[in-house]
Amino acid sequence: MRGRLIQLGPESCPHSLDDTLLSFKQAIEIDPLFVEAWEEVGCFYDNVLDDEAAAQPYFREAKRLKGQNAAQSRCT
Repeated sequence: MRGRLIQLGPESCPHSLDDTLLSFKQAIEIDPLFVEAWEEVGCFYDNVLDDEAAAQPYFREAKRLKGQNAAQSRCT
């Protein structure tokens, strides 16, 4: 959520876009299964930094985790 707030905040925000990426990556460190954080890093690389190649591993991991979560929910 912090990363999103920084990204959407005014230009006068005391945090930089680098802080946005750091926030998303910290969320992944705290909870490696947090699909949204993986997607947010991918979107940041793709949309903000215009680096699709750097974004792809994050999108792939998010997709893998979504599939894993779907399989687990069917078994419970």
